[in-house]
Amino acid sequence: MTQVRVGVGAVVVEDGRVLVMRRAGAHGAGLWGLPGGHQEFGESPEHTAVREVAEETGLVVDVTARLGFTDDPMPDIGRHYVTLFLACRRTGGELRLMEPEKATDLAWLTLDELRERRDELFVPLRHCLDTGLLGADSSAWMSTPS
Repeated sequence: MTQVRVGVGAVVVEDGRVLVMRRAGAHGAGLWGLPGGHQEFGESPEHTAVREVAEETGLVVDVTARLGFTDDPMPDIGRHYVTLFLACRRTGGELRLMEPEKATDLAWLTLDELRERRDELFVPLRHCLDTGLLGADSSAWMSTPS
């Protein structure tokens, strides 16, 4: 691939934990990543996040904030992404693996647990943590509304 693609990572938060998926099949197999995928032509990042979360996990979410982006070259596999991260809150649905060919497990992890597993994270999520997008200013979007 000789082009840069736009990826969207949905940071689905519930009770102070972030939803992650153990990737399968595609690049990054075996690593933990966020629900998400490619932004389609004419689609907003918010729509991409909502669509991908539903397709991959069965959850219905609302986007609550744009957190920022990372630059994610992956020269070993000939890919390069700019990944947009959006905070999301669950509004419905039942959590389940909808695409077992793309993910083998789901987990809710705290930010500390994500940091402890840094070496097990897919490149965009690792960069997201490293650049502070999920850092100290997260209290507003990490809290679950009452």
